Amino acid sequence: MPFTHAWVRRLAAGLITIFSLFTAACSSTEPSAACKVATSGISDAPITGKSLLDKTLAFTFDQAPTAFTAEIADLLTNRQISAAFFVVGKQLEEAEGKDILGHLRSNGHLVGNGTYSYANLEAVPLPSVELRQVDQMITPSVVGNMFFFRSAANTFNHKVAAYLNGQGLQKYVGPIGSDIAFTDGADPIDQGCWAEVLTPTDCAQRYMDAINLKKQGIVRFTDGSSQTTALLQALIPLATAAGYKFVRLDDVPEIRTAFLQREAVPGTVAGNPGCKDYDEG
Repeated sequence: MPFTHAWVRRLAAGLITIFSLFTAACSSTEPSAACKVATSGISDAPITGKSLLDKTLAFTFDQAPTAFTAEIADLLTNRQISAAFFVVGKQLEEAEGKDILGHLRSNGHLVGNGTYSYANLEAVPLPSVELRQVDQMITPSVVGNMFFFRSAANTFNHKVAAYLNGQGLQKYVGPIGSDIAFTDGADPIDQGCWAEVLTPTDCAQRYMDAINLKKQGIVRFTDGSSQTTALLQALIPLATAAGYKFVRLDDVPEIRTAFLQREAVPGTVAGNPGCKDYDEG
């Protein structure tokens, strides 16, 4: 194959990425003074919404930002619902990605760390790199020093938690799990709906069935479908009519307590950017 200029540029970009991952993994992992917190750190298992009162829901969105994020956020804002959006680093690097984070923040939504490649942190060789790369991207949009993360899988273990804590990431609350998220298989509810070519109205009913079984909890959506807005437009009235109320992720008692242990300020709508998770040396 001829070595074209485009091919050489792609090769160089790949080598730079590999080098940056290596140097990030080998950099100092001592937490900065501003980030040293009196907490046991990242949890061994996902934190769910089981501590919420009955008929209470917290909306979360994976794989942000996308071309649909602003539309979803505006719909929620107009319904006086504040949600948490988990940012995937690769997607944030795309054009206009960083602009949407400011939009989320200014409208009262939370920005969380969804890892650089939407990774299952139990399955990648350097999970700290997945979090650190996104940490640097989202810090200006974090409010109240509330740092939290989610792994692509709804599972976690002590080995990964201990490793991340040892890498100076104790400021993070998580992993944030979910209570209303998956079908009987491994697919998220909404992705299963679209795979089955269900209408947004039918998908909303599928969510309601899952919500009524659990009675309360963290609801997991995928940011990335043109049908998500229509799904929410159908689901929110159904949930409201059934007596459910909506809270932001930092109102989940177990998560709120974890933030307070880290001297974060739950309930903050706008505030100073948070600290970095380690001193770069």
